Amino acid sequence: MKYGTVSFYKEFRCIGGICEDSCCENWEIDLDDASLKKYMKQTGAFGKRLKDNTRVRDKQFILNGTRCPFLNSDNLCDIYIEMGEDCLCETCTNFPRHVEEFDDLKEVSLTMSCPEASRIMLARNEKMTFEYREGTDVEYGLKQPVPVRSIAFW
Repeated sequence: MKYGTVSFYKEFRCIGGICEDSCCENWEIDLDDASLKKYMKQTGAFGKRLKDNTRVRDKQFILNGTRCPFLNSDNLCDIYIEMGEDCLCETCTNFPRHVEEFDDLKEVSLTMSCPEASRIMLARNEKMTFEYREGTDVEYGLKQPVPVRSIAFW
């Protein structure tokens, strides 16, 4: 697959707990089928916490006020801490990346709703250029949807 991005795209790294406007607040977090299935199979205390804080039918976490229930007091993700980066859902893995797909081309950009992405974009003095290269979703920081054969989560 060919990917088109702005030249500074791969400079982006989430700054997590020091971000002044966490993406884990003030919006619902939709769960892809594969992540939901993985979360519902978790055992122990963290598995119980996942089940207690998920609306399975709606495929969403139940917000704690305006915050994701897994955003801890240090503004870090407990799913990331407990289960690892590979266990983040598509929504959390992909944001603030935005993807448009056309035949054999994926255009991947960063949204300005993320303060760190905005800083990277607005601090540049040089002209914005675009790069087109062969690659994979993983190389561009994306989580690809995984088909689920069964809807029985637990």
